[in-house]
Amino acid sequence: MKKAKIVINILTFLLIGRISSAQEISQTIPPQLKTQSTPSLSLYAGFRQQRDSAAVVTVKFKITETGFLDTLFVSSNAPNGYFENIQKQLFKFNGKWIPQKRHGEFEKSKWLIYRHYVMGPSNRNSRIWAEVESSYKRDYELFRCQHNPKRSLQCLTPYIEGPDFFLFPPEWYPTYQ
Repeated sequence: MKKAKIVINILTFLLIGRISSAQEISQTIPPQLKTQSTPSLSLYAGFRQQRDSAAVVTVKFKITETGFLDTLFVSSNAPNGYFENIQKQLFKFNGKWIPQKRHGEFEKSKWLIYRHYVMGPSNRNSRIWAEVESSYKRDYELFRCQHNPKRSLQCLTPYIEGPDFFLFPPEWYPTYQ
């Protein structure tokens, strides 16, 4: 009986230690716009993609500790003008960001990463449409969680945090000619 109490005390101590360290890890809050209640952002590049073409464009940026755009990166497969259009949109938000916080202090942000699924006009039965839709669904499923296997509804997580990034759910951008 005495050994069982000692084991229970040790397990309780270890469990409390893990919970408190998990709380420390989750103390980082990503930047978000002052006008929104979540850290997400919807960007639209406003260009035309060719018929039956698609691209998965990665947009990464950082925000300073004062709420201004610091660094912007757009993957090399982005259509012409994409970088400039995204940059213009992000510049409009300069000073409108609540900077990243850790332990109550503002700091320069980690990378904020968005994957944009950019589709040109195409037949929904085409091979390209099926491949892009499948890839989008796979990415989107990263952000689904199931707290209770008996529950039929899943919840959507606002982002996935890594050591130097916040990955946000993919965004779908159909374009038209």
